[in-house]
Amino acid sequence: MAGADLDFIVTIATPPTQAMVNFEPEAPVFFISVSNPVGAGVITEMEHPDKNATGASNAIPVDEMFKLAARVTPKARTFGLIYNSGEINSVTTINAAKAYMDKMESYSYKEAVVTASSWRLFSASPVSRFSRGSFGHTSGFASARPATTTTWYGLRPSTWTPRG
Repeated sequence: MAGADLDFIVTIATPPTQAMVNFEPEAPVFFISVSNPVGAGVITEMEHPDKNATGASNAIPVDEMFKLAARVTPKARTFGLIYNSGEINSVTTINAAKAYMDKMESYSYKEAVVTASSWRLFSASPVSRFSRGSFGHTSGFASARPATTTTWYGLRPSTWTPRG
């Protein structure tokens, strides 16, 4: 990208958007799928984008996700929260999920903090210790999806211990 004559730059997800904005290119940066652009340092405030960047925020409405979970799995009471503590979007969403569950006295959660470098190891490990469902958020999660899907639906015996 350095020295390229570009009219604009499009980034998808928080890490590449942060990298491009920090690079301070002359071309404007249009971001997609950044759920907390202010917290991630991509822009200073939502109402007045700056840093030569603007885009679409996909903030996750956790209350709606739990309403859906209640319809789909009405007996679910314990949720696994799987997230990357190194990504502000992930932390913001998980904190909102925790706050929602704290308000709902009948819900509880077990927390699993995973780093970007451990996603593959984590995704290969069984998550069945989470009794009903898992709520994962991070862009690193997508790269582990095939193994994670196998693990979640395969319900193999647990060898991985979640925090919390």
